[in-house]
Amino acid sequence: MNKQLPTAHAEQTQTLPDNTPPFRPQYPTIKVLIGFSLAPVFATLMITLLMVIFTLTLEIFIYFPMAVYFAMMVYGIPAFITGAIISANRWHKDGSGMMKATLTGMLCSSWPILLGNISFLLLGMAFVAAVTSHILAHIVLPQPALTQAPAAPPSIPNPETPALTSELAADEASAIPTATAPTDSVYYLKDLPRFRQSQQQSE
Repeated sequence: MNKQLPTAHAEQTQTLPDNTPPFRPQYPTIKVLIGFSLAPVFATLMITLLMVIFTLTLEIFIYFPMAVYFAMMVYGIPAFITGAIISANRWHKDGSGMMKATLTGMLCSSWPILLGNISFLLLGMAFVAAVTSHILAHIVLPQPALTQAPAAPPSIPNPETPALTSELAADEASAIPTATAPTDSVYYLKDLPRFRQSQQQSE
């Protein structure tokens, strides 16, 4: 009975389930919290530099420590709340994260306006807070995590594969016909006299 050769020659493997949890980069919570908590200092420095550029007087730096102390007293808690909100929501340096950080900083610094004290100075400070939050978002917020293709699960060879491979090789070798040379036209030296005698008799 002819044995049918299997057509599948691929090596059989056993795939292990991938139980590795998805990679999630660590969010720099402390960096974001401290960075936005120092937003009043950064805003005061930015305003002081603008005043020096427009007035060309370096004596304004004398009042810089007093201005920083006043800014931290008034806007220190709103700045800390801004950093806490941003770090809790894990916003990144992308389009939506930058916009949310800017609006959060502006709204948290506008608490006197929310109490009904609307003035040009408070509106200007809200605008400065928005600009400061936007600049700090560029500096402090992390880059968005890149999406990576999941790694292929590890595979181990099937223990039955070597026996199957050797059986397939033996079957294929037995199925291939071996070329045999015709024996009628082959004569050795010892048969040469008999060959000449047979030719003479045929003539």
